[in-house]
Amino acid sequence: MGFSSVSTTLFAAASLFAVAALPGCGAPPKKVHAPENAPVETGAADGSLPDGECTGAACVSACEKVGRPLDCLASAHAQFEGGEGVVKSAPKAIAALEKSCTGNDSEACMELARLNKDGTEGVKASAAKAVPFFEKACTAKDRNACYELGEIYVGGGDVAEDANNYIKFHTLGCDLGRGQSCDLLAKRAENGTGGKKDHAAAIAFLVKGCSAIDFQAPTCASLKEAVTKKDKLAQKAVEAWKKGCESKDAKDEKACEYLTRIK
Repeated sequence: MGFSSVSTTLFAAASLFAVAALPGCGAPPKKVHAPENAPVETGAADGSLPDGECTGAACVSACEKVGRPLDCLASAHAQFEGGEGVVKSAPKAIAALEKSCTGNDSEACMELARLNKDGTEGVKASAAKAVPFFEKACTAKDRNACYELGEIYVGGGDVAEDANNYIKFHTLGCDLGRGQSCDLLAKRAENGTGGKKDHAAAIAFLVKGCSAIDFQAPTCASLKEAVTKKDKLAQKAVEAWKKGCESKDAKDEKACEYLTRIK
């Protein structure tokens, strides 16, 4: 064997050795260990799936072990209904709702509020006990919760009449898009209930109510009537909608929708 052949052989051997020494080459890959606190897939019972994507008994287990709000809401629903491996239990369902509400799920807070207000699922009816749950949901910008609170402060039952809270929560409900709250405030302002009459405020509430997410047909009918009677404030508001709807540069589709409500 000549010098050239020997050099070639040695170079090839060295190359093979270098390749074998590279990470992942010529040897089994190193096992990568998951973090000690990483969840293990067990059908979502341990919270390994996104919050609320569990089903049935897995939701009950996930709520007990992890306590996330949507898992607990689903756990409550499963235990109210029973079946599919879940024992029906209103007390446990209510406990799951309370855990969900504590985790700031407004739907769970609303369900607890209505359970207490209406006295269902073995719960004694109490508007006073419903108030904190409605308040939490209202703070989370649930317009229906704000409306319910306003109506509670009409008085009756175990909650005393409170005009300030009535106005406060119906105003919040109206601002968040509950048209019925706007309609009630419009009537109160127009009639001067609890104070002086305020026609300007009444029209403003009608306009806001007719353009609300949960608008009421009677609210829009009242606004239309005001326009027909040539009320300047009502006409001004509707003219603004027309201008927005007819704009060539930036047509306001919502304004067009509001106009259809007063036809």
